[in-house]
Amino acid sequence: MAKTPTAFEALKVAEKQVSAESKQHLYGIIGERSPTTLTPVSWQFIYWNPHSWSRSEQITVAGGQVTQIKDGLFSLGNLHLLPYKKENTINPSKLKIDSNSALEIATKSNESFSRVKLSTVIFRLASLKGYEEACWILDFFADKNGFERSIGYVMIGAITGKVYKMKLNFSKVLH
Repeated sequence: MAKTPTAFEALKVAEKQVSAESKQHLYGIIGERSPTTLTPVSWQFIYWNPHSWSRSEQITVAGGQVTQIKDGLFSLGNLHLLPYKKENTINPSKLKIDSNSALEIATKSNESFSRVKLSTVIFRLASLKGYEEACWILDFFADKNGFERSIGYVMIGAITGKVYKMKLNFSKVLH
């Protein structure tokens, strides 16, 4: 089975589609759940775009290629970033923790991860109010008797790798 791309690998592809002015102004990254792999097979990058009516542009990358570019208002799950302002963006060149590293940090942060069968993970990266750095929010799903259950999330700094928050409930999938 082929390795799925990390967020930063897909970011290199997305950056080729944005203007030099927008390249250093990322609102966030979304890696949706994959039905076949633990990690996402496609990544969405939301950039600040001064030439768009919404001041934002979403670029989707899958299979090493840009599959969609669109303007509009976008959501990072339950993380609301409206209105889109340049000062709410992240400079991607400052990010140090890629999605695969965030996953490793999260799963090593709680020994109960070793006792469950993870099925999928949603990845979101955003600059959040009250945190000194952009953060990865990883939403975990695990299998119990063929049924997938949400077990919670872990929030990790995208520069330092610090675990800021952990809200997990393994009892949903442990016997």
